[in-house]
Amino acid sequence: MKKTLKTILAACLIVMFSAIAYAQTPSTPTITCVPDNGPAFSDTPFSIEITSDENFPDSPTVFFGSSSTGVPGAVDADNKKKITCQTPQYLMPSGTAEAKVTVTVKNSSVIVIASCANCYTYTAPVISKIDPPLGSACGGTAITITGQYLDGAKVNFAGNERPDSDVSITKENEIFTITFTSPRFVPAPDAPVNVTVTNSYGQTATPSKTYTYTRIPDTERNALNALYDFTKGSEWTNKWNKDAPKGSECCGDWYGVECNADRKNVVTLNLSDNNLTGTIPSAIKDLTKLTELNLSDNQLTGDISTMETLIRSNLITPLDVSWNAFSCTSTKSDLIDLLEKKTPWKSTQTLPPSDLRLTEDKTPNPTATTVSLSWTPPTCTDGEGGYEIEYCTDDDISSCKPIEYYCTESDLSPCYCDESDPSLCQPIEKATESVVVKNLTQCTDYSFRIRSFSEKDVELPKYSDYVQLNVTPPVKTLGIPNEERDALMALYDLTNGDSWNDKTGWKDADGNFAEKGSERYWCGITTCKEKEEEEGRTDCGCDHVTKIELPSNNLFGNISDGSFLAALGCLEILDLGDNRLMGGLPSWKENELQSLHTLLLDRNELEGTIPENFKYLKLEKLSIAGNQITLRDPIPLTLKDFFYFLDDGGSDFRWNKFYLQENDNTINHEQICQVGENCQAGELYGDWRSSQTISPKDFTAITPTGQRYVDLTWKPDGDLINDGGYDIYWSLNKDGNYRRLDPKDISSTVTVPDKNTSNFRAEGLEPGTTYFFKIQTVTKKHGNNKNLLRSDDGVLQNSP
Repeated sequence: MKKTLKTILAACLIVMFSAIAYAQTPSTPTITCVPDNGPAFSDTPFSIEITSDENFPDSPTVFFGSSSTGVPGAVDADNKKKITCQTPQYLMPSGTAEAKVTVTVKNSSVIVIASCANCYTYTAPVISKIDPPLGSACGGTAITITGQYLDGAKVNFAGNERPDSDVSITKENEIFTITFTSPRFVPAPDAPVNVTVTNSYGQTATPSKTYTYTRIPDTERNALNALYDFTKGSEWTNKWNKDAPKGSECCGDWYGVECNADRKNVVTLNLSDNNLTGTIPSAIKDLTKLTELNLSDNQLTGDISTMETLIRSNLITPLDVSWNAFSCTSTKSDLIDLLEKKTPWKSTQTLPPSDLRLTEDKTPNPTATTVSLSWTPPTCTDGEGGYEIEYCTDDDISSCKPIEYYCTESDLSPCYCDESDPSLCQPIEKATESVVVKNLTQCTDYSFRIRSFSEKDVELPKYSDYVQLNVTPPVKTLGIPNEERDALMALYDLTNGDSWNDKTGWKDADGNFAEKGSERYWCGITTCKEKEEEEGRTDCGCDHVTKIELPSNNLFGNISDGSFLAALGCLEILDLGDNRLMGGLPSWKENELQSLHTLLLDRNELEGTIPENFKYLKLEKLSIAGNQITLRDPIPLTLKDFFYFLDDGGSDFRWNKFYLQENDNTINHEQICQVGENCQAGELYGDWRSSQTISPKDFTAITPTGQRYVDLTWKPDGDLINDGGYDIYWSLNKDGNYRRLDPKDISSTVTVPDKNTSNFRAEGLEPGTTYFFKIQTVTKKHGNNKNLLRSDDGVLQNSP
């Protein structure tokens, strides 16, 4: 019983003690927070009411979360259970949208007098909407962002901060509205761009839906690039940069391209009068949203049916392809009619003619200076304009030049008045189907091509494609080459052609050289064509001069500069013998006159020596007999080879002045027969030495003592033929002036009138006086030489 009582007493004491302790430490009153959330930055108005019967002490401090720094609270004068304050800034963890914190009120002794667990929520800046969510890569789209807690916002768009001058911020009922314009962003990205807004406290927000730059589909861009390539875009008047980044097509960078409002598709393509040349690519059909197409005033070609998809499209109005060169070979007549309803194109197309050819009924065609051409006019075209014909004389057809009209026969501009170049005999209007091309160069390969042109108002003509003459090989005019004709005319002028004995065919009635192509009929001229006809061959090709044979025709002049004949590459025989040609022998450079095998210049008045350039010729026969040609030892080795290859039976060097030693076999009299002789085996050349006019040998003087005369003796060089003799000259000074000794026979024209004489007495001399003497061999003119020949001076072999 006692134990129980003790136990009961102890329990009561414990209860009493506990009651006393509880009275000393009452529980912390709860509080109510208004508002229960706010932005993470500071200075949000905040009020707290206590649920306790007690009032807040003066100067309480309010703590948010775990911060050791509180904000002062102000006790409401009318309600001591209420205090107000402003929230402090709260540093939210990165990527956190909100954070709940405990609010605690402490007195000045830092004793908690009230608290509320997780009763206030800090929130980050919020973007609720971005409108519109997409726009053109060209920029300039007005964008609106709405959200909360966006005080002093800075907008970062696609990695770049928009300038403050472009950003407008308004606030109504705690909702912020931010407006700005999108920047140009080319190349347009394939993914959305990032948009962030940062408030003045450095807190950022991003929209739940991002912004996307729009651009045309790759198929449409590829279609534009194909059009550029197919129509020689590099030559356009206003060019595109087809390598420009994606998104630029609708930004005004591509001339004539316009897109719809959101820049997603090309709707207008206007390339009128922009120098488009070529064909339309099939890819143009990929411009599926096109509503307007204008390709007029260009030089586009190809069949119009390549644009069938666009022509049949109901979207495209208007569609203008006028003033181009589209053909209409399509069998789909309804397509042609449909296009005609959209644009009057048939009468404005500049199409090439077809089947350019030589006119069949023109005989001969061509001549030496003209060619007659015909063609088939194009279909599906009418209106003003005509044809332009071009010619070229080499294999590169791109080098062809236009054939212009005479100024007096056409009002087209520009006109051409130089009749020395190819020209047309009349303007070529659209109704024309043939024309004669004049003033061509004879014996020349010509290629021709033709194209149409159309005239529109005062603008430049529009040209069609070219059509080339379908002739292989190219057309060749008749006659010899022009440079060969020039050579013949030079020969005529240099040798006083108007005084020739026979100049048949060389000039017309007006005194002008005969027309081109007539050279084969000129006196003394033989051409390849004539030789073909004589021999029944057809392998001559171009006509060329092969022979000039004008012997005994009174040619008078100097032809020592043979370069005027250098163009006669096919000349085989040149015979100008028995005329009055003067100067030296003509010569030519290496590779000139390589066909010449016979050169006959005998019985003229030529002098000098044989040019060393003769070594370049391939002569078989050379006749220079009856001139005044001198040849001395030593003969150049190259000329020795030249003589070696001459034909034994046709060359002639007689009646000149060849000084060759007896042992010099360059011209071996045992090998070469004289022209006109019956050459027998073993006596091919005959004795040519006896016909040369050369100095006598061993000229000496015998002076008897005390006499007034001197006996002069010599040895004639061989058995000299032809009339003549010797002239002997004397002088008192070796290098002074020499005077001829008078002949014994006053009727004689030379001192010694007989070549067979070998002595002469010079009389009437003064005793004791020194005299110097010279002797010359003289050959009078004769039937084989029209020149008076004199040898070199022979001088005394002994002292005077």
